[in-house]
Amino acid sequence: MRQWTGLAFERGAASEASPAVATRRIEAIARDADPAPVIEAAIAETRERAAAGGSHSTALAIDTRALELVHFTLWASRAPADETTYEVLHLSSPELERIEVATW
Repeated sequence: MRQWTGLAFERGAASEASPAVATRRIEAIARDADPAPVIEAAIAETRERAAAGGSHSTALAIDTRALELVHFTLWASRAPADETTYEVLHLSSPELERIEVATW
């Protein structure tokens, strides 16, 4: 079983638009690496992805069992070609605005 712990969430530049595409990218953390700088860099990347044109929202989580970071992003239009891509047919978001964006 996989369990992801949330690390970051950011609303994107296109957060008012309906997302059409979702992406997922998994990044392994080396077992002998200090995870703190890797996580800090991934959080900074989350902010950059949110600022990217066409980004609806983005989230970062960690699977502590597998030592993997996973980046999920919703896009209002096209997504980066180098990531696993999914078509979004419907987004149920009754309380999306209540998700707090923490300052790291």
